[in-house]
Amino acid sequence: MTGVTLNIGQAMVSQLVEDTLTVQQKSYLDSLPDNLRQRVYAAVGRSLGVSARMQLTYCSQVGIGQAVLERLVKTEQTAMEVDQGRDALAYRLVQCGASLPLLVALLGMDKQTFTHIRKILGLSGSNSRKCVGDEESVHIYRLWEGMGKPTDVEGFLRLHEASGQSLHILWGLVQDWQHAQQQRGKASRKAVGW
Repeated sequence: MTGVTLNIGQAMVSQLVEDTLTVQQKSYLDSLPDNLRQRVYAAVGRSLGVSARMQLTYCSQVGIGQAVLERLVKTEQTAMEVDQGRDALAYRLVQCGASLPLLVALLGMDKQTFTHIRKILGLSGSNSRKCVGDEESVHIYRLWEGMGKPTDVEGFLRLHEASGQSLHILWGLVQDWQHAQQQRGKASRKAVGW
């Protein structure tokens, strides 16, 4: 194993001190005179710096066991595959016309990521909701109902494939249908005196 030079900067030591001291300990130190408080902080920093250097030196001398390295590679590979799958799904949803509200609700995506994906895909302009005629709306509702009224990502993609409509339109329709269903439920509860 080659020698490793370990350099723990002052900023890192200062951060270690901040992370190590509890709120109560910081409060106690804040009650001390300035010069004493500064000396105590410096002493804690030196102690943590020595401890960190000793740990790092030990770790660099011992190295990483093959089993640990293989476990780490497997964990990171799995995480990378999950991230890639999620990214691919996000791109697919945007390509299928998903709106930001749909992506926020189903994937927790933020506006910046949404805009970035649209830009990469060469999609410009807004994703305005187009009108769907009553006949088409009834057809889509029956498809949705036949699928078990899904409200998850895969359900929306299946509905998109079956109907040929953009996810933006489908999201709006499903939201309208769910809202209408909730209103009917409230009205029926009122009628029976709930």
